[in-house]
Amino acid sequence: MNQGGMVWWPSDSLQPFRVEASRARPPSSRAIQKFLERTIQKNGAKPKYIITDKGSQFWCDGFKGWCKGKKIKPRFGAKAMTNTPSSFPSR
Repeated sequence: MNQGGMVWWPSDSLQPFRVEASRARPPSSRAIQKFLERTIQKNGAKPKYIITDKGSQFWCDGFKGWCKGKKIKPRFGAKAMTNTPSSFPSR
C-alpha cells in the first residue's frame, strides 16, 4: 500500500497525470521539489496551489519552505486509503 508520494499536474489537455512513488519507498521531499522545479520550468508557469496528502515528504519544513519561497500554497488532505468502501468493487 502506498501511503504518499502522489503529485498531480494538469497537462495541456486538462487531464491530470499522476507520478506515483514506488511501492518500496516513496520519493524524498527533495526529489519531489526537483520534479516540481523541472515541471514549472518546462511549462513556464507555476501552480497557485499544490494539493498533497500528509506524507512525510510533504509535511516537513523543507517542502513547506520550498512552497513559501515559490509563493505556492500547499493544501493538505488525508493520506491515501486503499481499504475504503469506494475502492471495493460493486456487486
